[in-house]
Amino acid sequence: MWFRLSNASTAAVKFTLGSNNYRTDGPWTYTVPAGGSTEDYFNAVAGQNGWYDCTVTADADSTWSRRYTGHIETGAASISG
Repeated sequence: MWFRLSNASTAAVKFTLGSNNYRTDGPWTYTVPAGGSTEDYFNAVAGQNGWYDCTVTADADSTWSRRYTGHIETGAASISG
């Protein structure tokens, strides 16, 4: 699962990606410069049977967040979350 964090503002923004379920590590923080972006990859298939549930927040706006939850299909038999 790839994440791309983009910052269209005129100041650096610190994004925090935290796991809501399925993982016990993290959270992960990313400081993205003004006008910049960064990417990261998490292998949800290897450790969580394809399930993911995480939330991204930004320090520049305490009201902004995005939650991503679901299952990555691989064609292999899997376990329901």
